[in-house]
Amino acid sequence: MFSLRRLVTSTARVGLRYNATAAAAAPEVPPLLLTLRTDLKNAMRAKDQTSLAVLRGLLAEIKNAQFTDKPANTDLDILNIINKTKAKSQVSIDEAAKAGRPDLVEKETAQFKLLEQYAGAVDTVGQEEIMKVAEGLMEAANAEGKKVNMGELMREVMNKFEGRPVVRADVAVVAKKVLGGK
Repeated sequence: MFSLRRLVTSTARVGLRYNATAAAAAPEVPPLLLTLRTDLKNAMRAKDQTSLAVLRGLLAEIKNAQFTDKPANTDLDILNIINKTKAKSQVSIDEAAKAGRPDLVEKETAQFKLLEQYAGAVDTVGQEEIMKVAEGLMEAANAEGKKVNMGELMREVMNKFEGRPVVRADVAVVAKKVLGGK
C-alpha cells in the first residue's frame, strides 16, 4: 500500500532543502548587536542589575524595530535606537531631579553612562570630515555658479559617504554651518 522508503526520502529532501535555503538567506548580524548580546550574558552572570536593565531595554527596542518598516540591520540603525533611548533617559533624569528624587537621578545617570558607552562603540564619520566634503561641494557649486539649498547639499554629502556610517544629524549641522557662512 504505502511505500515507507518513498516517505523517508521525500521528507529528508525537504529537510535538506529547507536548511540549505535558510542558511544561505540569513542576513549578516551587526557587530554591535553581537556585543550587546554578549554583554547581556556577562551581566547576567555578574548579576549587574543596571547593565541588565539597559541591555534588555536596548535589545527589546531593536527587536521591536525589526517589525517596523525600517528594521535595525546595521550598527548605524542600532546607534539611532541608542540615541533615542539616551534622549528618553535624559528626560527621566531631568524629571527625577525636578521631583527631588536623588535615588532615581543616580540610577538613570548610571544607565545614561552605559548608553553613552555603547553609542561610542560605533565608529561614525566625524564632523571635521563631513565639513571638508561639504565645503568642497560648495566650492564646486560656486565655481559652476549654482545655488545649493540645504537638502541638495545634505543629499550630496550623504552620497559621498555611501557605505560608511554617517549620522544624519551631524550632516545637517554641518550643512547649516556651510550654508550660513556664505
